[in-house]
Amino acid sequence: MSLFDEHPFLKKSRDIYEGFLSFFFPPLCLSCDERLLEGDEVFCDTCRSGFEFISHPYCELCGAPVTGELHEEDCCANCPAPPVHFTRARAALLYQGAVAEGVIAFKFRHRVEVGELLARILFVFLKNEMGDVTFDGIVPVPLHFWRFHKRGYNQAEVMGRVLSDLMNIPLLPEALRRRRATKPQTRLAHSERMANVGDAFEIAFAQPIRGAHVLLLDDVYTTGSTLNACARVLREAGAREVTALTACRAIKEV
Repeated sequence: MSLFDEHPFLKKSRDIYEGFLSFFFPPLCLSCDERLLEGDEVFCDTCRSGFEFISHPYCELCGAPVTGELHEEDCCANCPAPPVHFTRARAALLYQGAVAEGVIAFKFRHRVEVGELLARILFVFLKNEMGDVTFDGIVPVPLHFWRFHKRGYNQAEVMGRVLSDLMNIPLLPEALRRRRATKPQTRLAHSERMANVGDAFEIAFAQPIRGAHVLLLDDVYTTGSTLNACARVLREAGAREVTALTACRAIKEV
C-alpha cells in the first residue's frame, strides 16, 4: 500500500493534481496530436484503426505477407539470403504510418510507452497466430554498449520485459552480446548487409540457450540480416529452435 492510499488527504491531493494536469495538459495522440479519450493508449482510435496487421497468407519462413503462390522451398523474395538460421520469423504490424511514427518516437524520443503497447499487441498476435507453440525464453536483440549508453535503454528489452510477464517465460537479456558496432542496415546494399552483422554477435550466457526454443525479439524486421546473424549464434550455442519476432515488418519492393 502506498503512502497516498494510507493517507486520504494525500490521496485527494494527488487526485486533484492529476486532474489539473489532465485538464490543462491533456494526453495527445502521438501521431495526430488529437486529445486522447478515456481508454485510448498512445494513439487515438482513428490512428489505431489505420494499423495494418499481418495475417495469413504470409511466407512461412520470414512472415512477409504474400499475394501469390510461394516457391517450392517455402521462401519468398523478402526472405534473407540463405542460409537462414531462424526457424521462422513473424511480425504483427506493417511498418508504416502511425506505427512507424510510434517506433521512431520509441527509439529516439524516449517514448517507452510505445514499446509497452507494442509488446501487448505482440502478446495477442502470438496467441492468435502461434497459440500452440511454446517458448523457453525471450532473447532481445542487443545494442552495442555505446548506443545503449546514448539511448539509455534497449528497445527490444523494453518490449521483452512486458512480454515476459504476459507469457510467464524468462527474459534473457544477457544471453546475447553485440561485440562491435554496426552500420544501419538500410544504408547498405543487399550484398553488404550480412557482412555488416556477420560477426557482430556472440553468446555471453549459453546455459539457458542449450536445447531451448528461443523467442528472438526486436522492434522492426527490415532486411532480416540482423535477426539471421543472431539466430546463427543462438543455434551454434545449442538452441533447438529460434523464432524471430518483431513488432513491425518493413516490406521491400520486389
